[in-house]
Amino acid sequence: MLPVSVVIPCYNRENYIRDSVESVLRQSMTGFEIIVVDDGSTDKSVDAIQSINSDKIKLIRLSKNMGISAARNAGISMAQGNLIAFLDSDDLMCEKRLEEQESLFRNDCRTTICGSYFDIIDDKGSLIGSTDCFHNTDRMLKFSATLGCPFHFSTIMVRSTSVGGEKQFFDESLEVGEDYEYMSKNILEGYGCIIKKRLTSCRAHINSKTNDVMNNNPNLHMEIFGRVSLNNMKKIGFNTDIYTSLILREKIFSVNKPNYDALSEVGKAVCQDIEAQFISTFTHWYNSHDVFEQQKAD
Repeated sequence: MLPVSVVIPCYNRENYIRDSVESVLRQSMTGFEIIVVDDGSTDKSVDAIQSINSDKIKLIRLSKNMGISAARNAGISMAQGNLIAFLDSDDLMCEKRLEEQESLFRNDCRTTICGSYFDIIDDKGSLIGSTDCFHNTDRMLKFSATLGCPFHFSTIMVRSTSVGGEKQFFDESLEVGEDYEYMSKNILEGYGCIIKKRLTSCRAHINSKTNDVMNNNPNLHMEIFGRVSLNNMKKIGFNTDIYTSLILREKIFSVNKPNYDALSEVGKAVCQDIEAQFISTFTHWYNSHDVFEQQKAD
């Protein structure tokens, strides 16, 4: 059995962090460690963590609030496992999550990143919904990663080292979208899959960092996500601009398409041509980009 490191960044989550950690301690498998990184909390989060009696828990305390990417990177640096599972400090793991994901990695050496479906809970832990709308093949996960998040971040597990043999870290310069950047580089440079089971309960917050930026500075949100998307498109050999990537994302994946719908008929025809070029470029890239076969050849 491959050992797993569970990385949980925490900032002012005194009301949730104990439940999150205890959900990991209730896992059906035993070969794991929990690395909780307190990101300079000013509430009683650290007290809540230290009140849990388990030698599986390793607590890292940052001297000041460094941001979620720096906290996750600190956890990744300390991780001893062959696999790393991520969990946000207010979310909960279903008891078989680590077992299910570890088994997949152990039985398929191609896999470098794995997500799952998930439940949505409110502040009190009550079920309010679920999500199972993610693509379920490596090809379609890669395709979706060029335009948006291929998984919900709090559901993923990755190998501790990339295809190139090095640990993958988060881009600490990104105010939001750091999870999108991390997931997309893992899947575009590796092999992805999704388990069609709800293995994590993710809490819905109106005051999350992403929602805060989206509501108060939507242009910044679009610029950051657009920049990550453009970089992903360049990796597959497709060059465009942020606005065009936004239109493509809307047209291909969104139910509501305000920017696309606002185009003239000529503009929509041009968009159709760009979409066809994009799909053709991706198809050519994917067919010539089999990481597993390349590894065997090497």
